[in-house]
Amino acid sequence: MNAALIPTVIVDDDISSINILLDHISEISILKQPKIFTEPIEALSSLAHEKEAHLIFLDINMPGVSGITLAENLKHTSHKIIFTTCFPEYALQAIKVRAKEYLLKPFDLQELVTAVIIVINESYNQTQNHPLSNLLIFRTDKEP
Repeated sequence: MNAALIPTVIVDDDISSINILLDHISEISILKQPKIFTEPIEALSSLAHEKEAHLIFLDINMPGVSGITLAENLKHTSHKIIFTTCFPEYALQAIKVRAKEYLLKPFDLQELVTAVIIVINESYNQTQNHPLSNLLIFRTDKEP
């Protein structure tokens, strides 16, 4: 069974957080190389009219527009949001804006993989009634 790569987006104003997330995402072969936005307004402009559903890794505390506000503006789209933040106190708000998962920084690869599997299975099961977790393939050729 071949699955198309899932388009991904990172919205975060912290470059070190982006780089860590990029390293983790590179280990999950079903995810496309992400588009990166450091400005939430630019991300909203790009994603609001996007027809194809994206998996969005979204920080909360950013200058200008918060991740919660961005998610609120995207909640009627088909995008799936995983919040990646240092702030546990926003979890309830994240649920209200339809976030699929909530990861507290710093998180490791396994935590990210678990969140991605949950989101993919939920999304795929809505249309196919088949689990997709067996399609996630991880690179093992890298040195630790």
